[in-house]
Amino acid sequence: MFKFSLRRFFPKGLLGRTVVLVFVPLLLSNVLVGQFFYTRHFEDVGREMAFALASEVSILVDQVNEKPSLSYLELFSRYSKLGLEVQLLDDYRKWGNVQGLEVIQTHYLRHILRDVVKYPTRVLVEEDKKLLWVYVKLPHGVLEIQSPLRRIYMSTFHIFLGWLFGSLFLILLLVTPFIRAQVRSVRALAKAAERFGRGEDVRYKATGAEEVRLAGRSFLIMKQRLNRFIQTRTEMLTAVSHDIRTPLTRMRLTLEMMEDGEEKAGLLSDISDMEKMVNGYLEFSRDTKREDLSDVYLKELLDKVVRDTKRHTDKNVQLHYKAGGKLMSLRINSMERALVNILENARRYAKDSIDVYAVARDNRVEIIIDDDGKGIPEAKREDMFRPFVRLDPSRNSSTGGVGLGLSMAKNTIELHGGRIELRDVPKKKGLRVFISLPI
Repeated sequence: MFKFSLRRFFPKGLLGRTVVLVFVPLLLSNVLVGQFFYTRHFEDVGREMAFALASEVSILVDQVNEKPSLSYLELFSRYSKLGLEVQLLDDYRKWGNVQGLEVIQTHYLRHILRDVVKYPTRVLVEEDKKLLWVYVKLPHGVLEIQSPLRRIYMSTFHIFLGWLFGSLFLILLLVTPFIRAQVRSVRALAKAAERFGRGEDVRYKATGAEEVRLAGRSFLIMKQRLNRFIQTRTEMLTAVSHDIRTPLTRMRLTLEMMEDGEEKAGLLSDISDMEKMVNGYLEFSRDTKREDLSDVYLKELLDKVVRDTKRHTDKNVQLHYKAGGKLMSLRINSMERALVNILENARRYAKDSIDVYAVARDNRVEIIIDDDGKGIPEAKREDMFRPFVRLDPSRNSSTGGVGLGLSMAKNTIELHGGRIELRDVPKKKGLRVFISLPI
């Protein structure tokens, strides 16, 4: 069932909404003032003016009926001072051949004449609407009365409406640039926040109204604090990882000097696992560092990643590219590592094939990576993007890495303003990694 809602017609942007909030109350107030003026002034005064002219016509009709022999000069001399030109036509054919317009300005006069004059009447206006004629069909002729239209109609009403609504649009013309300037400040703040969220170096100066400036200054303070936090965390993780590698190296050298045995093999295996985890931590810390954006053709990047994956597996890896020659601004190394991590997971769990799709849709590019493995339960998909979380809870190194691949990929893709999701492969078993990136 169709439901009417004003929300669909309401502007979405701040500029449009502010203009509407200013324009609509002003328009309603002007309509109310115009209506009040029309009903209390124009309508009442117009009715009185029409009644005055109709009364003069009624008196004239009575006098002509009393003395049908009045000449044109006598009629003219009597009523010319009132602004009327009167003549009595003895040809009844004139009644049906009169020329003129029936306009809305004469509706009060027409109605009043029906009440005060007992003979048939017609009210017509000339084309330039300066004169009106009143015709009265008498028993002995047709009485023609000519009068200025201003006797029953005030043109000042149009002037009043012109000033009323002209002032409304003048106010809008003056207010709109000011509102646009305030909206521009809000958009600059939103754009700076978006760029900062993508990991770009943002240069922003707070402008606009005091509230917008306050929000801008708060954003700059937050930006500085987040940069310090990220830098401190990265430096700490890097330092700890490097410090751990030193004793691990000494332990490996010590074990190499020992005699071979089951215990030595177990310890070497543990050290290899620890080195693998440390290398993962170092890679994660490198991934959090800011890399400059560079222009790259998406097809070249995907070709390289797919080609490298094919060299390390005997499974069927295919690229289906339908995105055209898209030149994109990316952090090339970070994006390449993200795609490699995703394909590495697909290579590890796929049975026979991996398909990579790239499709352009509007102002975005969608990259889809399908494998024919066992997939991931829907309840666990969101957890797979958390650092150090693996599908295999045993932490066995033979079944995967340390659980940083998807987390690093998610960070990289979100830094580019995109999103990543884990889905089911349609119509078959497997896992689909869906990536959407802005062009």
